[in-house]
Amino acid sequence: MKFLIANGNIETYSTITDGLVDYTFTVDYGQPGGVITKGNLTIPEYLESRKIDSHEILSTDEFMVRQDKHQREKYLTPAEEITEEQFYDMLEVLPPMNWHTDSEGIDKFMMCEFYTGDITAQYARIGDKFITKHVMSRDKDTHINKKDFELLSLN
Repeated sequence: MKFLIANGNIETYSTITDGLVDYTFTVDYGQPGGVITKGNLTIPEYLESRKIDSHEILSTDEFMVRQDKHQREKYLTPAEEITEEQFYDMLEVLPPMNWHTDSEGIDKFMMCEFYTGDITAQYARIGDKFITKHVMSRDKDTHINKKDFELLSLN
């Protein structure tokens, strides 16, 4: 499978199977899961039907690297302080994912519902301090750590 990126927009992409553009996925924040349209057009037919000026065709590996970079730049957020009430509201709204106390003594969990791709909200507390930020669930380097709490204390 290959991916077609139109006009440099990674949030709208199409899959190409056996030389045909078979599905197009568009991120739509009003529509959970985005918008998917089925096609089966040749690449020139697809480009003409969508009035696409420029495009790139990427391998699966190239697409995944590009999408990961885009999601990191667009969706990861710095930690922000929240109230104890907000922390418990989020803990109780959906089943928490990966709820644990880590080696730094931080009690934390992630939302089981994802914002996009691998991005979800993480909530944490140390004592009476509560924070949240968007993280990549599979990349622990993006997860809340003691440094996030320390940076907020400096402000």
